[in-house]
Amino acid sequence: MKKLKADENPFDPNWPATNLWWGYQHVNDTYQVKRYFGPMDIQEAIESNFVAEVAGPISCTDRQDAINQIVNIIRSRLGLV
Repeated sequence: MKKLKADENPFDPNWPATNLWWGYQHVNDTYQVKRYFGPMDIQEAIESNFVAEVAGPISCTDRQDAINQIVNIIRSRLGLV
């Protein structure tokens, strides 16, 4: 088995390495962000009864940037900004 480099996507080695993130608003009003590896990530969240709103994927510099952007996107959609 090929050992992946830190910047390689383990789900699709041919996909260019990027810093993509996605996130969601939980029904308890907390926000979660996760690295994006493919559409299945978001599909599972959309189908979950515990997820109120989903956003992404978006390009971010790091996790904190992802949190800030996801919160702003979702709050904007809901008319809270």
